[in-house]
Amino acid sequence: MGSAQQLTKLAELLQTNYKVYPFTFSGHGGKAFQSDFSMQSFVTELLAFVQTESLQGALVFGYSMGGYVALTAEQQHPGTFSQIMTLGTKFHWTPEGATKESAMLKPEIISEKVPAYAKALEAEHGETWKTLCTRTAEMMVTLGNNPLLDAERLAEITIPVRIGLGDRDKMVTLDETVSAYRALQHGSMTMLPATPHPLDRVDAAYLANELTAFFA
Repeated sequence: MGSAQQLTKLAELLQTNYKVYPFTFSGHGGKAFQSDFSMQSFVTELLAFVQTESLQGALVFGYSMGGYVALTAEQQHPGTFSQIMTLGTKFHWTPEGATKESAMLKPEIISEKVPAYAKALEAEHGETWKTLCTRTAEMMVTLGNNPLLDAERLAEITIPVRIGLGDRDKMVTLDETVSAYRALQHGSMTMLPATPHPLDRVDAAYLANELTAFFA
């Protein structure tokens, strides 16, 4: 439910040392929806972006779903990236868990119960934010029934990967994060202090330092 707009401050901090290429998936941030709205279709979009921008071997930061997509792209097409760091990426998907998560994305409930969040979603994604909620919920259910990443697939990734988690993240558990980084051949983990799941509540300067240290 995010877009490159949320990464503006982080991108500005990183531009001192890197050329930054923010990326937004279809259906997000005002971009048109594609006929297929799935984790696999997002992998395809990312790979196409890499090819178009000649970014083979790039350093990648993926927040939440973005981290899942980046890791899946690397697992399916080894050598696409040189290093990946994620933050707030949920790895453990089950039918029960997906149903629970998707239930929180009903537009009518968001509008009624959390109107400020509804306005924020409309500001970020435009008038199609309700469609985005609905299709994201459907994607979660599909992913719960057919996860693209598991311990065996993570173990196939040969590049250095750092898995980040906010210590106050209520969407992603410590157990699933630890399991993910331990499954990786060259995995490591970092915990961000006083950090919940929403990216707009992450200390951008702290995160930029974490990324710079890992990518050095």
